[in-house]
Amino acid sequence: MNATGRIELAAGPRELFEAAEPVLSEFFGAEGYRLGGGTILAALWEHRHSTDVDFFAEPPHYQAVFGRAGRELERALVSRVPGVVAERSWVEPEAVFLDCGDGGEITLMPAAPLHPGNPVAGVIGSSRVAAEGVEEILGKKVRWRMLGAGSYLLRDLYDVALARRRAPAALARVLAAEGPRRLRQIAAELSTLEEFEGTLIRPQWPATETAIRDEVVAICLSSVEEAAEREGNRA
Repeated sequence: MNATGRIELAAGPRELFEAAEPVLSEFFGAEGYRLGGGTILAALWEHRHSTDVDFFAEPPHYQAVFGRAGRELERALVSRVPGVVAERSWVEPEAVFLDCGDGGEITLMPAAPLHPGNPVAGVIGSSRVAAEGVEEILGKKVRWRMLGAGSYLLRDLYDVALARRRAPAALARVLAAEGPRRLRQIAAELSTLEEFEGTLIRPQWPATETAIRDEVVAICLSSVEEAAEREGNRA
């Protein structure tokens, strides 16, 4: 992020963002949605490369746009975003998904903020589209993907492991919000896994999959211990 608070995306996601942004801003308004996911963390931390672009909009706003102009939005995205594979892309009440072939994927999901007090990380390039804050991004990875879907993607584990170094306060708040029971669940499930979906592109920390797994397990159990200590101090 530069001194003006503007976030510059890496090549790849930058082209996807620049192709989709005019269409999405036309239908949702530039301030009616935001960019999140690992692409923002990669832009802030430069710890790996991310190829996908994940947008989010408040559910009432998303549903209003879809109900008013869903089919028009779909036609505009398919016709104006280069490389979209129409038969593998859709605009539905649940989400927008664009398969851009080798160029990556673009999604837009209706989602209320998990951590509404977390400030935005900045604004993307020369646009008016805000980037979700680090706490919000990490919260979605933990609650939606790991706990909600039981999915442990290598890139999510890597982001959580690096957050211990890059954003420890934000990570601590995310884990505290989940509580000891859920964190023990993550640690127990992770401990049984040897292989993980996905690969890391140009990782800054070239650790093995098991080393990344063990780091996240340790992070979760450390948070559980800290919660127990706080309870003991209050007793």
